[in-house]
Amino acid sequence: MARDLAGFVGALWRIDPAGGPGPQAGNAYRGVPMGDPCPSVAADARIRPLIAALDGLVDTNGLIAVWEAALAAPAWDGPPVWIHGVDEATWARGRGWGLAMTLPSTAEFADPDRAARARRVVEGFLADLSSRRR
Repeated sequence: MARDLAGFVGALWRIDPAGGPGPQAGNAYRGVPMGDPCPSVAADARIRPLIAALDGLVDTNGLIAVWEAALAAPAWDGPPVWIHGVDEATWARGRGWGLAMTLPSTAEFADPDRAARARRVVEGFLADLSSRRR
């Protein structure tokens, strides 16, 4: 499976992205810098209040660390590609985008099953950040 995945990622790297769609609502403004003020799911003004609302339910300090690491990561400075490589900045931005797109709402904690899933999502981001900092 790993070889198949590597082949797939390699094929994506070889596709010429010229003429592809730029950041827009239909692709969640992917390609804009992390925290950009455009109406992106990853806008800093959107993420911080969502994290704050989870105080007491999950490790919000940890989530802030994940988010701030994403914001601090340098923007992609290579040529346009459909999928980026796996350097540390890419991982940090990827965690930030993942967090922005899957951050649980407080409503999810009203149901025990959904709360357990939400905590697993949060714990995954925290564990990934922790493993990368070693």
